[in-house]
Amino acid sequence: AHPGAPDPTPGTFVLWFLLAACGSGLLLAITNQMTLDVASVPFLWVMPLAVYLVTFILAFSGLYSRVAFGALLAFGLGIEALLEAGDASVPILLQLMGGAGVLFAACMVCHGELARSAPEPKHLTAFYLTMAGGGAAGGAAVSLGAPLLLTDFWELAAFLLLAWFLLGVVMWTDPASRMRAGGRPWAWRGLLLVGVVAGAGFVLPVVSRDGGTLARERNFYGVLHVLDGTSPEAGRIRGLRHGRILHGSQLQGSGRLGVATTYYGSGSGAHEAIRQHPRRATGPLRIGIVGEGAGTLAVWAQAGDTVRFYEIDPAVIDLARRYFTFIDDSPATVEVVLGDGRLSLERNLEPGGAGHRYDVLVIDAFSGDAIPTHLLSVEAADLYWAHLETDGVLAFNVTNRHLNLAPVIRGLAAHTGHRVVRVERQADAAFDIAFSRWLLVTRDPAPFLAADGATPEPPEPSRRWTDRFSNLLHVLR
Repeated sequence: AHPGAPDPTPGTFVLWFLLAACGSGLLLAITNQMTLDVASVPFLWVMPLAVYLVTFILAFSGLYSRVAFGALLAFGLGIEALLEAGDASVPILLQLMGGAGVLFAACMVCHGELARSAPEPKHLTAFYLTMAGGGAAGGAAVSLGAPLLLTDFWELAAFLLLAWFLLGVVMWTDPASRMRAGGRPWAWRGLLLVGVVAGAGFVLPVVSRDGGTLARERNFYGVLHVLDGTSPEAGRIRGLRHGRILHGSQLQGSGRLGVATTYYGSGSGAHEAIRQHPRRATGPLRIGIVGEGAGTLAVWAQAGDTVRFYEIDPAVIDLARRYFTFIDDSPATVEVVLGDGRLSLERNLEPGGAGHRYDVLVIDAFSGDAIPTHLLSVEAADLYWAHLETDGVLAFNVTNRHLNLAPVIRGLAAHTGHRVVRVERQADAAFDIAFSRWLLVTRDPAPFLAADGATPEPPEPSRRWTDRFSNLLHVLR
C-alpha cells in the first residue's frame, strides 16, 4: 500500500472497462471478417488471437508509446478504410496484413493505456476484474449484440473508431498529457479530422454499395443483400450478395427471367456437367446441389428431372424464393434441404452405405469467397461418391480470387480413382455472365471434353486434404 495514493474514480473504472472491451471486440470483429472472406480455418483464428495477446505482453512490459502507436493507429484506420472501400479482388495477403496490422495498433493503444493507468497495488483486484468484465462485454457485443442490433458488419468500424475516441479521452484526462484541457488546438483538430475521415471511409462505401437494396438479412452466417441495379449491356438486374460477393443474379424483364447468369450461365462447368451427361439424352437426371444461392442452376433442369438443393443458411432459402423465380419457374421437381450439405448427405446414407443416387452433384457452398474446408476432404469425397451413380459427375466451382483449389480437387480425384476436366467460361456482360472456372470429376471424361472451354486437368501436382489436415497456405494465390 502507498499512503496518500488517490482512489480510482468512477470515470476511471468506466475507462478501464471500455479500453478492455474495445480490444476484445476488435479481436472478434477482425477474426469474423477474415474467416468470412477467406476460410474458417484454425490459422485465421490463431493469428488474430496471437496479435491480441502479444499486445498485452508488450503493453504491460512498458513498451508502449502513446505518440508512436497513436500515429500507427491513424495509419491503420486509413488502410482499413481503403480495404473496406475496395472490392473483393483485393489480394488476400493484403487483407490479412491490413487486418492484423490495425488490430495490433488499436490493441496496443487500448492495452497500453490500461497499463499506463494501472492503480496502486491495493486496487489491482478491482482493476483486473474491471478488465475481465470489459473483455467479456466486448466479445458479447460482437457475438451476441451485433447480429441482433446491426444489419451489416458495422462492429469493426465501430470498435476502431472507439479506440481512436478513447485515445482522445485519455489525452484529455491524463495530467501528464500536453494536450490536457484543450492545449495544442492544432493537435485536437488533427485527432478530430482523422476520426471524421476514417468514419466517412467506413460508411460511404457501404452506403454506395447498398443503393437499390430491396432486402437485407443478417444472421450467424453473415449479411445478405438483395439489390436491384442496371448494367449498360444487360439492362435491369437483381442480385443476391453475401458480404461483397455476388451469389447469383437474375435479369429482369419479360422473357429474360429464365436466363442463367453469373457463374452458372450457358457454357459454364455446371451447365456442361448437366448438358453433356450421358443420361441426358435417354431420360431424366437427378441433380444434387450443395449451396443454393439464388437457385440459378434450376434453370438447366428439364421436365422429369429432380433437383435437390442443400443450403445451410435459412435466409438464403427465404430470399431466393421471395425475390428470384429460378426455382418456381423450373419444370423439374425442386426440393430444398435446410442444413449443412455434408451432414445432410451423411444423414441420407442408407444402412448399406448408399444414399440418394445422383447423376450430377454440384459443390458450390462458398461463404463470401471463403471455402468450407470440410467439403474438400477425402472423407467428403467418399461421401459424394456414395451418393453418385457410377457414371456420375462431381462438379466443383473453383472460381476463387484468393485460393487455387485445383490441386485439392485433383487430390480428391486421385483418392477415388477419377479423372478431372477443367471448364472455363469467359465473361459475357450482355447476359451478366461472369468468368467461371469449374472442375468436373468423373470416371469417363470424354463426354465433357466435348464442351467449349473444356480441357483435361493434369493429375499433378495435387494436395490431399483430410478431416484432420488442411493447409490454407499451400493454396494461396
